[in-house]
Amino acid sequence: MSAIPWIVLFVGLLFTALGQFFFKLYYLKNSSRYVLLAIGCFISVPLFIYWALQSIGIGTVYMSTALTHIMILFLSWAFLKEQLTRHHFISMAFIISGVVLYAA
Repeated sequence: MSAIPWIVLFVGLLFTALGQFFFKLYYLKNSSRYVLLAIGCFISVPLFIYWALQSIGIGTVYMSTALTHIMILFLSWAFLKEQLTRHHFISMAFIISGVVLYAA
């Protein structure tokens, strides 16, 4: 199997996380450009996911969407200077464990 479907899936997940991140920025800064960026990201996500589904099973794609929560945490930490607590790391471990266990 080619790596391309996995890259496309990652891009779809990243755009999902970016869309949510831009919505968060919209509510923090009240600037309409962030809501437009969020909508743009969300509009593109189905295209990437559909493309990934051509080669990757629906169960794997669906389970991998849980990783967007981790992406959002790191985006918020890196760009909004939000603090990551012990509870965040425990939650991330559960999410990653669930995705890995499902994929195995």
